[in-house]
Amino acid sequence: MDMLKDSCKKSLVVFAIPIILSLLTQQLYNLCDTLIVGRLLGADMLSAVGNAGTIINLTTIVCGGFELGGQMLFSDAMGRKTYGVIKKGVRQMLIFSAFTAVIISAGVIFFRKEIFAATGLPEELYPATEQYFVLYMAGIMFLFLQSISNSAILAIGDSKSILVLSAVSSVINIILDYSLIRFLGMGTEGAALATVIAQAAGMVGSWYILRKRLRALPEDREPVKKGLLVRILGISIPSMFQQFAITFGGVLMQTLINSFGTEISSGYVVILRITSFGLMPVVGLSQSLSMFGSSNRGAMQYQRIREAARFTMVLALGYILFMDAVFLWKPGSVVSLFLKETECPEGFLFACHYLSCSVLAYLLTGVEYLMESLLRGFGRMKLFLVSTLVFLILNVGLAWIWAENMGTNAIWASNMAGRLVVALFSTTVMWRVYGSEVRKAMNA
Repeated sequence: MDMLKDSCKKSLVVFAIPIILSLLTQQLYNLCDTLIVGRLLGADMLSAVGNAGTIINLTTIVCGGFELGGQMLFSDAMGRKTYGVIKKGVRQMLIFSAFTAVIISAGVIFFRKEIFAATGLPEELYPATEQYFVLYMAGIMFLFLQSISNSAILAIGDSKSILVLSAVSSVINIILDYSLIRFLGMGTEGAALATVIAQAAGMVGSWYILRKRLRALPEDREPVKKGLLVRILGISIPSMFQQFAITFGGVLMQTLINSFGTEISSGYVVILRITSFGLMPVVGLSQSLSMFGSSNRGAMQYQRIREAARFTMVLALGYILFMDAVFLWKPGSVVSLFLKETECPEGFLFACHYLSCSVLAYLLTGVEYLMESLLRGFGRMKLFLVSTLVFLILNVGLAWIWAENMGTNAIWASNMAGRLVVALFSTTVMWRVYGSEVRKAMNA
């Protein structure tokens, strides 16, 4: 499959399906991991793992930024056919990410007690949380190296291998998770060890596939210019700020939600699970469009980008309309998969009401995701960051302001307002960028 020559529709669909399936596979693993730890070790140990996971997620923001930076640079290089950029860039990023992972791992392990105290972790959960946290962070380098390798594999146009790697890694993780806890009597350290081993296996698999793909690329006749690492960091750092802002915004929103009581908080957790899983196909499509746009921009094939954007928009919004129909028709059936009305009536009604009132917001989210993916593909990371920050400020800020008079309705209403503004903003900005680049290409 060649993103520069094959049909736009075929390229996007063939490339996106494995990405979507790999994302769903990861979601399935997270669900299984929660069930195994919760049922075999109990609620306290599950809470310990959850608290450790919250801290770990903050450290993996750096990893996610590196991965996105690599994807965009390598995709652009594929379009320009500057394959030496990919080969040299991969080597530099692997070395730099390994060094960064070691520094982060050593730092958070050394200051773990202070970090636990800052997050308000109950002292009785310190031992179990520490067991999981220390072991997981000791092997965090495997995750960093796997992410960089995966970014290059995707940029080269191989999403099927990513699906296979994700599936194999998830299966290894689930089997080891259950075996180490159930049969070897390990506690939270068993769950951490299972994840580290699975990530190490995924890293080895990624390296093997990446090595084959890099060898198949032609050799460049021109020397590679210096500053590749700086260029990657120029893309990665705004992405890190974006992910940190999302995480911090989530904490502020959760604080507001908690003020309405435990049942509303439970209903909000259900909403997050439903929407994150439901919008996963749109996330996969947006990632595919981002790399398609980056590759074809490098080849200066702007008409293909326009055609791909239209097709992806129709596909994504068509899917969201179907999802919205389900939320309007049977919101209770969807919520009941996670929450029983008899056990949590207030939270159940809140979740149903939120899903029904947010159908327009999901359509706007689809538009926003796709336009922001093109901004990434065109290397406009600062504009991408601005778009995210505008949404977070509106969503969280309006929710806190409106909550006094609107109550829990402020939660979905602020999300709607934020999505509307950002969908308009990202669309306007993206097509101005597109028009500017087309004019430059015509005058070149």
